[in-house]
Amino acid sequence: MIKVNTCHIGDEPLPVNGTESSDILDINAAPEAPEMKAVSDIRYDLYAAKTGQDLLVTGKASFDLETLCSRCMKQIVVPVTAEKITLFFEKVPEQEVELTDDIREELLLALPDYIRCSDDCRGLCPRCGANLNDGDCGCSSEDEEKELPPEENPWSALDQLK
Repeated sequence: MIKVNTCHIGDEPLPVNGTESSDILDINAAPEAPEMKAVSDIRYDLYAAKTGQDLLVTGKASFDLETLCSRCMKQIVVPVTAEKITLFFEKVPEQEVELTDDIREELLLALPDYIRCSDDCRGLCPRCGANLNDGDCGCSSEDEEKELPPEENPWSALDQLK
């Protein structure tokens, strides 16, 4: 659990550093994204400061995520970092404050929407499904431009709607 004890905060911000198990993210058990898995502990580097009766926590946290490239479906490991964490708690008495859920939320919001193995990933051939990063698949450019017969074209049903 990621906690900060407000009793230990003086005039200078209190460093709160360490690691936490990535199990708190619940990514590995997500049925909607079975291809995503946290493969490292969460690393956090935070600073806690008292402002009157309030608590301000800033810093960053990160972990490594194993997932599939959105274009070529290759398995890759990408770093996920919440760079600018800012948490504010009002009227905090002298006690331990639990930060785990807030850090979890920040890291989940930092997950990339579109993950690629590289910026120049060519993806899969839309005709045969071959990984184009491994070389050309053999489908000619004429084949790609040629329309499918109506019985093979999944979009042909839309042509009938008017």
